[in-house]
Amino acid sequence: MHATLTVNDKPHTALMRWLYSDCKGGTLFDWQDGGVWQLSPYGPAVFLTASP
Repeated sequence: MHATLTVNDKPHTALMRWLYSDCKGGTLFDWQDGGVWQLSPYGPAVFLTASP
């Protein structure tokens, strides 16, 4: 998923990657029960790149 953000009056594009994982941090397939969707990697600085 891509999003456009404004940080300190500058536009940035954020690429958000989601993982479906179990409670131990292992990756699951979306058809497997017991998982949760988590944003990875985390922290706003990881997602920001300058927009043209």
